[in-house]
Formats: sequence, C-alpha cells, structure tokens
Amino acid sequence: DRSKGPSAGQITYGVPIGPVTIVAQYAKEGENSLNATNSYYGVNTTDRDYDSYRVGAIYNFNTARAKGEVGALLLYNRDAENRNLTNSMFPGLDFGYLTEVYKVIPYFKAKVGPVDIQGELEYTFGDAIKGETSALAAAGQPDMDIDAWSVFLDATANFGRFYAGGSFVYLSGDDPG
Repeated sequence: DRSKGPSAGQITYGVPIGPVTIVAQYAKEGENSLNATNSYYGVNTTDRDYDSYRVGAIYNFNTARAKGEVGALLLYNRDAENRNLTNSMFPGLDFGYLTEVYKVIPYFKAKVGPVDIQGELEYTFGDAIKGETSALAAAGQPDMDIDAWSVFLDATANFGRFYAGGSFVYLSGDDPG
C-alpha cells in the first residue's frame, strides 16, 4: 500500500537555516528495471521504475500571540511500471504508458490563544496515462491528464472543560469516464 510511504529505499536530507528547515527527498517506490539487453518480443523492458522526488520548506514561528509553522512541499512522481507492455495477441506492439504526477502542497498549523487551526491546499497535475507509442492510440486509449484540487481547514477551541471545533474539506478532480 503506497499510501503508507515508500516501501523501498529512500534518501532524505534536511538542513535547518534559522527558523526554516529545507528538506529534499528521493524515494525508490518500485525497482522494476531489467538489464539493458533484456527484451520481450523485441520491446525493451528497461526503465520500468517508480521514483518520487520531493523538496520542501518548513518555517517555524513563535510570537507572543501565536506559535506554529507554515510549509510547502513540491513533489514529482515518475511511474514507469506500465511502460513497455505487450499484448499476446499483438506481439511486438507496445501498449505501455508512463505516469508523471506533480503536486504542490502548502500548509499551515498555528495556535492562537485557546484556538488551534490548521489547513492544507493540494494541487495535483500531470499525466495519469502518457502513451509513448502509436499502439496505445490505435487501441483507442488517449492520453489522460490529471488536474485536481483539495483543501482542508480545521479549527478547535479549547475552553477547559469543553471544546468546540469544525473542519472543512473540498475535493475536485477529473472524472476518468
């Protein structure tokens, strides 16, 4: 389950510069490349990895009125696991595709007096299916783009014996149909 993070290796580098922390990360989500001389029905089966590249910044603040953090993450996922796919009925034709997804994710968390607030915006764009061969187009499968937004806002006020709060979530995206 990839939603729990990378199942394979990852390299993370973070450096604090005053109240800002810069983070860079590379994750090998899937290692599927065979050797460069391997082929299946004449189709090269190399470069079928799933890699994730991320860079972000976090700014921590602490004033007399509020404390918290703001940050942003930029993410690029390149999933080539479905490249160089052949169909046994059409040997030699490549029905594979590449998936390239970009995400921009700014967020904030703050405590102002008895109120805790947090929020996140996520914009996702790229190609869910990026056909690399004419066989895919001939089979009636056009390229499929990704364009999605999500917003999350949450606030909770703590008044000793009781608290009150609420959340708001908004999602929009493409309909694959």
